[in-house]
Amino acid sequence: MCDRLDFNHIHAQRKLLFIAEKSKNDHDVLKVCYDNFRRSDECVMLQCEFGFAGDVFSGDVKDIVFKRFYNIAVNVL
Repeated sequence: MCDRLDFNHIHAQRKLLFIAEKSKNDHDVLKVCYDNFRRSDECVMLQCEFGFAGDVFSGDVKDIVFKRFYNIAVNVL
């Protein structure tokens, strides 16, 4: 495994990190964009896939994505 994520997990991780940064912003337009994203199907899918509960982007996003990937990789091997 060499501690490397596959493309799908890298893409999800970067998306989550981007959204997590925008969630902390006080800009009115970014707040609206973040609120709209939280209600989207894509957000629900990410919540289900990575097991986020409550606030979607709380916690350490990198650890959550890696742990999910590691669990999948170990079960495949």
